Amino acid sequence: MWRPYEKEEAKIFLAWSEEGLSFTVEVYKAVEETFFPDSARGDGLLLLVDTRGIAGARGLHKYCHHFLILPEDKEGLLGRETTPLHLGDRHPLSPSESLKVTVTKKQKSYSMEIEIPQISLFGYDPHEYKRLKFAAVVYRKGEDPLYFPLGGKEYKLETNPELWTFLEIEA
Repeated sequence: MWRPYEKEEAKIFLAWSEEGLSFTVEVYKAVEETFFPDSARGDGLLLLVDTRGIAGARGLHKYCHHFLILPEDKEGLLGRETTPLHLGDRHPLSPSESLKVTVTKKQKSYSMEIEIPQISLFGYDPHEYKRLKFAAVVYRKGEDPLYFPLGGKEYKLETNPELWTFLEIEA
């Protein structure tokens, strides 16, 4: 069941350039444990990006990307693309080593600086396509996930880009 957040639990900042997208994520809970591939069991972040901002898209398409970012190293990586696309409408998955992730842990919180280069964003062209769609899920071990822009497992945010929010790119 969705509930309004009673306190600030996380913040997500986004910046863009011709070279790609940058995110800063602050989570106001200490890292407990991470898992892969079952990342929702622990701490982590799922970034969802549609590089063309396709209105009314009811399912995943070749411009959709899922990036799993972990605050602790699993299998040698902090970030990887995990986009579940159908065979007929897919793009090559981003090489994991192209994602740059820096994690800063504190006693009661952590932050992640994430750089996703253009090569990892199939269809990303900020001069030609001036809007993106975006959503995120912050996983927290032992607590309910935080969803942006709307919450709850019942919405299936991960597979429904129609529910992702639009972002306008301005120079």
